[in-house]
Amino acid sequence: MPETERERVTITVLCWIRKPGSEARCCLPPGHHGDHHHWYGAGHWPRRAGETQAS
Repeated sequence: MPETERERVTITVLCWIRKPGSEARCCLPPGHHGDHHHWYGAGHWPRRAGETQAS
């Protein structure tokens, strides 16, 4: 597979939305309410309207 192609991975037990400007991802269950949260030092960030794992 060429390096320019990116595979989309869905992790069904985590929200996994990436924090803007960071490599951190949300570690809460999918479909959670309120802010995204990463447990290991990245803190929390606002959830945007219409956001999905594909975002």
